[in-house]
Amino acid sequence: MSWSAVAQASLDLYHLQLELQRIDLRLKRAIGLWQMAGQDPGDAFRGLYVSDEQAHDLLNRPIGINWGHTATLPPELTQQLNAQIQRIQKQLAVVRADAQAQGHVLPLDRICTIFGLSQFELDVLLLAVASSIDLRYEKIFGYLQDDVTKKAPTVNLALDLFANSGIARLTMLAHFRPPAPLVQYRLVEIRPPQDTPHAPLLAHILHVDTGILTWLLGHYQPEPSLAPFIERVDAPPDLAEGLHQRMPAHWDRGGLAPIYALHGPDEGRQRAAAASMAQAMGKSLLILNLPALVEAGHPSPDVALRLLLRDALLIEALPMVSGWDACLDEDTRAPPWLALVLNHPEPVVLSSKTPWQPRGLERRRPVLQIAFPIPPYARRRVLWSHFLGPEPGIDPADIDAVAGQFELTSDQIRDAVSAARDMALQQDTGLTRSLLFAGARACSNTRLARLAHKITPRYGWDDIILPEDQRSQLREIINTVRG
Repeated sequence: MSWSAVAQASLDLYHLQLELQRIDLRLKRAIGLWQMAGQDPGDAFRGLYVSDEQAHDLLNRPIGINWGHTATLPPELTQQLNAQIQRIQKQLAVVRADAQAQGHVLPLDRICTIFGLSQFELDVLLLAVASSIDLRYEKIFGYLQDDVTKKAPTVNLALDLFANSGIARLTMLAHFRPPAPLVQYRLVEIRPPQDTPHAPLLAHILHVDTGILTWLLGHYQPEPSLAPFIERVDAPPDLAEGLHQRMPAHWDRGGLAPIYALHGPDEGRQRAAAASMAQAMGKSLLILNLPALVEAGHPSPDVALRLLLRDALLIEALPMVSGWDACLDEDTRAPPWLALVLNHPEPVVLSSKTPWQPRGLERRRPVLQIAFPIPPYARRRVLWSHFLGPEPGIDPADIDAVAGQFELTSDQIRDAVSAARDMALQQDTGLTRSLLFAGARACSNTRLARLAHKITPRYGWDDIILPEDQRSQLREIINTVRG
């Protein structure tokens, strides 16, 4: 990591620290109001019972009014808090100016810009972040919620801290339901308490999404349940020139970024082309392995796709859904969550083995079909040479022969070379033409063995009644086919 990257990472964390200090002042103000409202912080049983006086106070309190709205802080404490807030605001302005001078976008500012967060929504996100990086907040939240068992912030606490009083407070509940950005992009998970799954929204607990938290702390990691199925590629594979099929990034329709629908048996070239395009855009490639996700029984492919697109925006990556046809119906009708792809503001790559054209929905977003068939002979020869590298026992004629004999994809050629090297190692010999042919046969079609039924031959060469010269020709044909 360069010194500039280290400086930017330190600036990011300092910015997060300042924003959390601003939230601390909100909490400090709330604690002061709580105490001014007549609560006894020394009561060992506070939060474990409701007194007669508390019951009457609750009934006399209007809807949307909490304990903080029934008390006033001492003037000197108010002045002290205001001065501290102004000091933090000045420090935040300096940090943003430093980041701008470096051409760097602070992560919190990037989240607000990409997802359109309001100040209230940013504060809610920071409240959820606080409880995930410092356990002291558990006691603070238990204190303010009058229940020592409530160690995580709730929707109600967020409204107490950041919303106005009265009926207007209830309108802020919309920020905790779809399609509000906190929920739509799962920046914050809003869960009911474990002991009361049907609790009202006000009692729901706020948890920052794991992927968002790790990204804010400077290290991107996919959400843990999706980590086995998401891969980040920062540079295209080191493949020979001519393997990549250039993808026309300049095609658009009315400024709408295209969706690239790659299809064909050569998945390796699809991946390489997408990685090359991402590099040309100055981005990394973020790949979701949809078939593996579905095979593993993941309950919500739409959630996985939503998080892929979200994370791609955060880390400035080109999203790619590999094996898109795993979620298609037999009539290739568009799945319900295709709307997520169509609404993504930047290009998206969909990869499949079979051609696919979306049907059954109205759209303006262009979908560009790009085929990746089995490479022709000339390209297969280039691929064999690339994966083999310098090999003393292999000459150009051997490469010509194996490339002409087997119509393999780029991945199959790579695997065939690896298989041939394994055989050579096991036989304690160098690579030969026969081993290349054996490796190619092993990788040509692994599914044929599942379809075949082994039989015991009933007839041999002696049962064939042909002139000897024709029998010899037949033997030559068979030997040629066997390689």
